[in-house]
Amino acid sequence: MSATEILEAAKALPLHERIEIAKGLWEDIADNGYNPDLTPEQSAELDRRLADFEKNPRSGVPLEQVMAEMRQRFGSKELAPGEAELIDRRLQDHLDNPNDVVSWEEVKAKLDAKYHACLTTRKV
Repeated sequence: MSATEILEAAKALPLHERIEIAKGLWEDIADNGYNPDLTPEQSAELDRRLADFEKNPRSGVPLEQVMAEMRQRFGSKELAPGEAELIDRRLQDHLDNPNDVVSWEEVKAKLDAKYHACLTTRKV
């Protein structure tokens, strides 16, 4: 079966199954070492964020505030099957590695990029 045939067959599946396939593929790609080069803009932004963090390493935002802002910005949504487990796994990773900290701006930028991509590709 070709990639085109697989894609066409996957498009016929219910949305939650397509999401599971996409997540599974992406996790497999990442697990196999996919690590694209940063653009100069991304590198500059990371440098800026690191400098901001080094100036004030304790500037954090409570999870409740982050969630409230995300709900306000993107609306409340139900989790798709598998999303809760993914969140739990990432939270556990953070708890296991508490010194691996990112700034609120970095988290917000990643979430903005993720949800922007979801919103701009969503068919209404």
